[in-house]
Amino acid sequence: IQVRIPDWKDDISLWTSTIRAHPSPYSHGGLGNALRSDGQPEAALSHFILAIDDPLPNREVCPQLVGTALVLGDPWGALQLGAVAEEEKGCGKGPRAAVFHANLALASGWTGQVDEAVNRLSKVRELGSPSPELCSRVVIALKQSGQIAGVARNQESLRETGCMEAEDAGQFAGEIASSLVLVGQWEKAI
Repeated sequence: IQVRIPDWKDDISLWTSTIRAHPSPYSHGGLGNALRSDGQPEAALSHFILAIDDPLPNREVCPQLVGTALVLGDPWGALQLGAVAEEEKGCGKGPRAAVFHANLALASGWTGQVDEAVNRLSKVRELGSPSPELCSRVVIALKQSGQIAGVARNQESLRETGCMEAEDAGQFAGEIASSLVLVGQWEKAI
């Protein structure tokens, strides 16, 4: 420990030094988190990718991998990274799975993928939502992506995700109802 103390000026310098001495998925994840906390999402994303892209991936950073792509305004990239991380690296399971799936639900909403958003919302509700306003945020994202008719058409599937029991159930139901009204199905909105 005495040897490493001079390296610890801040979290970034500590993790950078750690990577130089012992590069590993864990140290790349640590540097990614430090960089993200420091407001450097582009650099953080590079280290989250390195943390996952290893024969023994650091699955603790799966949510940050997808979330950082979202912070950078790249929901399509978030979906691509999430798909690879889930299929090839085992992300989407374990203690941080709900956050991983929540980030993918938001990415699905922002890209207008109604069916995928419904599937991810269902998964998040099974695992325990990490965010009290997630359900309504996903519906709002779907609507902003131009999927007002898609929300109306899939209103039953959206309601079956378990979001009617979520903390934001009122806003969630209101967002679905407003979609129904906007497509002329006001009688279903009541």
